[in-house]
Amino acid sequence: MRQKRKNQLSIFLFILAFLLLAFYFLWPYVQEYREQDQLPNSISFLPEEPKEVAVSPIDFASLLDINADTIAWITIPGTNIDGPVVQTDNNETYLKKNFRGEKSNGGAIYLDYECQPDMRGRHVIIYGHNFGRTGLFHDIVNYKKEDFWQQNSKMTIYTPDREIHLQIIACQVSASKPIYRKTQFADDTEWQSYVQDRLNENRYENTIKAEEITQLYSFITCSYEFDNARTMIHAIEIPQEK
Repeated sequence: MRQKRKNQLSIFLFILAFLLLAFYFLWPYVQEYREQDQLPNSISFLPEEPKEVAVSPIDFASLLDINADTIAWITIPGTNIDGPVVQTDNNETYLKKNFRGEKSNGGAIYLDYECQPDMRGRHVIIYGHNFGRTGLFHDIVNYKKEDFWQQNSKMTIYTPDREIHLQIIACQVSASKPIYRKTQFADDTEWQSYVQDRLNENRYENTIKAEEITQLYSFITCSYEFDNARTMIHAIEIPQEK
């Protein structure tokens, strides 16, 4: 009986020693696991991997040296429209002042002073003169011909921090009216009503519904069908073609 108890005690002591030894060797691994488990709380202090920075094909630094009012560059393939866009605190300065600040009846291409300079507002309005074939926006009037529109319906606006790719969806010829430079809208209903009015005046067959349009770009120039006539094209942003 005593021998049996002695054997049981020996077995118990052996097991206890084994457990203590295992605990001694395994404890460092337990600590390491606990530290790894806490890693997400401190990982935010690690430096982020550098992100790829988009490089504009336009040298805005040089353009700004020439004219501090520079905000963008517009180019429409298939036309002669390819140049800088400026903006100041009124819509009169660049009617008779060119990009270099010189007095000129040809003016400059400019963004309406009530539009957001980063062109993120609902209605982006850009103007340019049409003086014969030398006018900066002369080729806008060619969009009255549907075949010209079909062949030249894409354009790009470059800003210092992004490229805006546009699809021309409408063209109209109308008398100059304040409504065409409206930039503030009370709500979505007023906005959609405004866009629908522009689509109703479209010379082409509409291929998009007003409720699908969240932002509109309008390009306006003088034309001479009647007194105070204006030719306008309207465009929407589209994904960049790969």
